[in-house]
Amino acid sequence: MRRSFFWIFPPFGLSISFVLNLFSANADKLSSSVLLAPLIVVSVGVTVLFCTVWLVLRNLPKASLLSSLFVLLFFSYGHVFALLAQADLGIYGLNRFLLPLWFLLGALPAVGLLRYKGNLQRIGTSVGLIVLMVLGMSSLGIPAQILVGTTHIKYTPGMKEASLGGANTGDMPDIYYIILDAHARADVLRDVFGYDNGDFIDCLTKQGFYVAEESLSNYPWTFLSIPSSLNMRYVDNSSPLVLSSLVQQSEVVELFRKWGYKYITFSSGYWMTDNITAADIHYDFDIFNDFDQTLIRTTLLEPVFAIYTFPEQKRQNFWNTLSQLEEIPRNTEATFTFVHVLVTHIPYVFNRNGTASAPFQERWSGAEDRVGIYLDQIAFVDQKICRLVDRILKESDRPPVIIIQSDHGPAGETDYKIGISYETAVHSVLSGEWSPQLNKYWKARLGILNAYYLPDDKGRARLYKSISPVNSFRIIADTYLGTEFGMLEDRHYFSVGSGTQTYDLHVLPMHYISGSNLNR
Repeated sequence: MRRSFFWIFPPFGLSISFVLNLFSANADKLSSSVLLAPLIVVSVGVTVLFCTVWLVLRNLPKASLLSSLFVLLFFSYGHVFALLAQADLGIYGLNRFLLPLWFLLGALPAVGLLRYKGNLQRIGTSVGLIVLMVLGMSSLGIPAQILVGTTHIKYTPGMKEASLGGANTGDMPDIYYIILDAHARADVLRDVFGYDNGDFIDCLTKQGFYVAEESLSNYPWTFLSIPSSLNMRYVDNSSPLVLSSLVQQSEVVELFRKWGYKYITFSSGYWMTDNITAADIHYDFDIFNDFDQTLIRTTLLEPVFAIYTFPEQKRQNFWNTLSQLEEIPRNTEATFTFVHVLVTHIPYVFNRNGTASAPFQERWSGAEDRVGIYLDQIAFVDQKICRLVDRILKESDRPPVIIIQSDHGPAGETDYKIGISYETAVHSVLSGEWSPQLNKYWKARLGILNAYYLPDDKGRARLYKSISPVNSFRIIADTYLGTEFGMLEDRHYFSVGSGTQTYDLHVLPMHYISGSNLNR
């Protein structure tokens, strides 16, 4: 039995180590519950592989080593693909080059192993020890996550609230908070990207929206912007786990739930907003969550799933989300609906008319193509949001509150069109450098769509053209709940480092974002 386990362990241990390694690298952003399904699928898959190879060879050591080789190649393909893509070697159709190479890397050792007539005990011992060490190293980040991963860290502003006694949700407006990821401001689209979305802005204003035409995001990244807006506070250099908890159980939502609101959320495909566990109603239209998708992209399934499966899931998620949003006004209870729409964020999956397009990835196409396809997404989403708003307003018994807002401006598209990378822009600010191009860059990078539909003049009177997301719900709560949050100074931050693992926040001086003319 021990001898059999010695040979069975390597392929199973190696496959599990790949799953655990990815989880450990992102443990501060994820719940340990995301591990269950991948571990079951991987274990079943390796069982089928190992049994098949053993039945064919009737040789346990060779079946073990050959299965381990296949597992290694299967789970490493996506990693190598990503490294080559980032190296920008100028290879068009990288999969066409890499897949045959991967076949050879598997075939040659496999043939050598099948022909080998010697004792495989020493080789098996070495492989087993290596897999054991890899498995141990992959598990290092898990114990702490299991302890804290499902714990929501409460963030309390400590500000005065009005008495909640006698609240009657039957008289309260439904609230829709719609985040259109990376949707640029109208003047940015016009002056930087040469695209006029005036029809969309007119659509909103004719229906009673106030469009904050000089609005800037408080942060250039989603994982900072959304926790800030949902808690009406500026966030600090917190860990991704803390930031995620501020979305899972936000101050804004907790406040409205005290008034009897039902909280409705939708799956987004983004780790922070994909599964809001605190929601009363959560619509999940995705087969694969963010962790599943990332794991699959590291494997030999990457070419098929990245080109066909994931884009189709993203398209269906959007269509299903739109359809369900149109039904929400029929609820008799007051509802707070939060939806994070990623259509205007890569990978781009729609043509301008809404038909399916080949998904855009930076590694498959040039920067100019990325800008053009981004504008196609803007045109398509604007049209659908205009129709959605019309339906919500017509179907609502009480005039609702609707906020349509972006979390930040376009990233790579801005870098390309202005000719400055984010890293260069950050370095210039830290060095005290200023130029018209740098001024234009930051206004484009932070300039966001920010539109408000408020039921009465009292709320609209508090809005102003440069309002930022941190103050959105301060106005809503003070107007409709009678709270006394007041307003914060609109500040805008940049981070040194763009990743969620390490970053350092700095206030962006106003002279880098002042002025309304992007052509200056």
